Amino acid sequence: MKLSYLVVTLLFTIQLIFLFSVVKDRAESPNDLSFMAGVVSWERFNRPNIDGTPQISTRDKAFYNGKFYSSKPQFLLFAMGKSINIVFNLVKRELLQNDIPIYKTATYLTSTIPIVLICIILFILFNTNYKIGIYKSLLLSTIFPIATLFLAYSQYLNTHTLTALFTFLILVLIVNPKPFQRRGILLYSLLLGFFLSALLVCEPSFFLLSCLSLIFPLYKLFRKSYRPYLYIFFGFIPLALLHFYFNYLSFGVLYPPQMNMARYFGYPGSHLYNITNPLDINVYRPHFIILLFNNLLGTHGLFLYMPVLLFFFLHKKKTGLGWIFTLSVLIISIVAYSVTSPNFGGWSYGNRRLIPLIPLLFYYAVLAVSKTKSKLLKILFIVLIFVSIFFSYLGFKNTWFNKKIHITRDFSYFPLLYNLNKDYFKIFSYDP
Repeated sequence: MKLSYLVVTLLFTIQLIFLFSVVKDRAESPNDLSFMAGVVSWERFNRPNIDGTPQISTRDKAFYNGKFYSSKPQFLLFAMGKSINIVFNLVKRELLQNDIPIYKTATYLTSTIPIVLICIILFILFNTNYKIGIYKSLLLSTIFPIATLFLAYSQYLNTHTLTALFTFLILVLIVNPKPFQRRGILLYSLLLGFFLSALLVCEPSFFLLSCLSLIFPLYKLFRKSYRPYLYIFFGFIPLALLHFYFNYLSFGVLYPPQMNMARYFGYPGSHLYNITNPLDINVYRPHFIILLFNNLLGTHGLFLYMPVLLFFFLHKKKTGLGWIFTLSVLIISIVAYSVTSPNFGGWSYGNRRLIPLIPLLFYYAVLAVSKTKSKLLKILFIVLIFVSIFFSYLGFKNTWFNKKIHITRDFSYFPLLYNLNKDYFKIFSYDP
């Protein structure tokens, strides 16, 4: 057993070193440039507005009271910026004025470390709860990032990976409540409330979708008592109050600025200036059914880019609260983003807004194949793992593709096809 856990420690250490090594030294899209602007402003100037930062050039920014602000959640920016300031002051003060270590450190905190934590939790669940075996559990959990979109986005500063960690922790509480409940329902409920508030801090839109998905599981868990809901509120409120306070400090309102696009993003010079319908920006506006298909299996399809996740639907125990929660958040997210965000997350490989779903789907995909007796399904799982790794590698090489492929007479945004064409086929023409 000592040798086994030495191997486990070694492999997770190698994984961590690899993920640290692939992080870029600068932002490469308006999305992470905006995130970086907010972090730098708090780290260097101790203020919420991004005026005076090198990253103010990003087009992904809000405008209020004569100042520009990052479009990312304000308390998260404050926490990241001040944490980096404290660390750099202790280590080497000269780093405070260097954007490269700031960007790398912020990415380590929001992307690299959360990915490794997800992998460790997957390993523990597979090995302890489901007795898959220590080496199989280790292989499946360490292979997880390179077989999913996490590989592409592990290079960049983003909120989605951190959101994925807290969403997965909520799933852990739902599927494995007994270890926490042994110490009392108070601890269990406080943790659930805290993880929900962390979702709010990282990604308010996904927080709302998760809350809707939790209605039935929470009813089944706590239908005999109202007290757990009160404890959840107590766990939720500290971070939530900070989140709302920093929103008000920046924008004069408690809600995210994205809820009033005209007021905060319609300033002169903005790509949204004089746009009557912000939903039509950047992309053609297809029918809702087409958007649903593209988010699931089409141009930005979750299951096209990571086909191994299809095994989620083969999980046998479909009455389990965790599986129901995962299915609910999948359906609600796909529908919501198809209605409110037809640009699939901007110029990104796949739909980056669906990243928080990946650990949940992968967890049940592995459980499904581990319990099947079909050799054919096991072989198919291995094949789809390799396909998923290849597709993830394509996104790793070119995450922000910024191109449109000429497939027919219409321009269709298809990052996977664009990357295949760019690196291998060189058949289709595209705009330079």
